[in-house]
Amino acid sequence: MSGTSGRRIVVTPDVDEVWHELIVQTSLYFSLCESLPGGRYIHHASITPDAYAARTGEREFVAEFLRWVPDYVHSFGPFDPERAEHWTVVGFLRSELGMTLDEINAVAASAQPEAALPPESPWRILAHDDLEMLLAA
Repeated sequence: MSGTSGRRIVVTPDVDEVWHELIVQTSLYFSLCESLPGGRYIHHASITPDAYAARTGEREFVAEFLRWVPDYVHSFGPFDPERAEHWTVVGFLRSELGMTLDEINAVAASAQPEAALPPESPWRILAHDDLEMLLAA
């Protein structure tokens, strides 16, 4: 998200709860935002997917929603069942379009990402899903 011109993503309630906890730590959150690849503050809006679709229009909402998937896969690797449960867009693709994780990963890997992390980005460590490695970094 930080590498786009302001595109938003819809997160699960669990992810939203963590974000809410983080943004009230204003200094820490500001520093985190500055360290992201885009180096800009990321605003948060508590808005449901339906309300956001009504605001942007259904077509733009879906397009914005789907542009994020190749960025994620090119930056952090394919979705597995554990990762997939935290991302609203993956749940949508699975439940509404009947796509499997293998299909989602294949489509995302073959698409051109808009804002994937550069190969040398330190944020790519998040692809490892290794808490001890992340904490040591």
